[in-house]
Amino acid sequence: MIVILSIVLTSKYYKILSRKILLPISELNKSTANIIMTKTLNTHVKVHNNDEIRELAKNFNTMISELEKYHDELGKQKDLLAYKANHDELTDLPNRALFNDRLAVAMKKADRNKSALGVFFLDIDYFKQINDQYGHDVGDAILKRFAQRLRECLRGADTLARIGGDEFMIILEENKELTTSKTVAQKIIDAMQQPIEIGESKLMISTSIGIAIYPNDAENAEDLIKKADMAMYAAKEAGRSQFQFYNEN
Repeated sequence: MIVILSIVLTSKYYKILSRKILLPISELNKSTANIIMTKTLNTHVKVHNNDEIRELAKNFNTMISELEKYHDELGKQKDLLAYKANHDELTDLPNRALFNDRLAVAMKKADRNKSALGVFFLDIDYFKQINDQYGHDVGDAILKRFAQRLRECLRGADTLARIGGDEFMIILEENKELTTSKTVAQKIIDAMQQPIEIGESKLMISTSIGIAIYPNDAENAEDLIKKADMAMYAAKEAGRSQFQFYNEN
């Protein structure tokens, strides 16, 4: 009789032990293992009791919640740093690094499709004089307005980048007749005819544009950019406020 009673009591206490202690600890262990395996923090444990085990579970859940917040904030900061590494702070345009990446991709696409690209190199005529006369704040405002006008002249698939100072570059897909670059360049020249209002002042600006065509003018990105730059200086020598295609002569 004593043996039977002992077995019954042992079984009863084991069930209580399992429900009160072993089950919560097992769930905590499974949650921890799941976090380690999946590398995710979207795991919480059930809170069963009103004793130390309950406090342990609550603290575990609080810890996981705080780690989730930290992880999300870390991800946002990482994305922000990646964005800043590839974009110009003043104009929010792609910078030189991102431009080079997109040019490489565009050239490969042109090779596959047996098509052509137009690469523009352009700057603001007499920008140094504007900066010297009106100051850097006005110069920055002009750069932002200039960038905005360029955006309005381009299609969504085109790439516009600020590569430094008042120098900008554009990548656009050419049509079979190679007339797209000419059309867009003239559109940009015309867009700069309207004065830019800075405070109470109205300033006139213009741009000189050099254009090189891939693969007609160059077979690699470095030479393509160099030849677009040479064409821009040819446009300046010809009187500014115009565009010139690269001509090896």
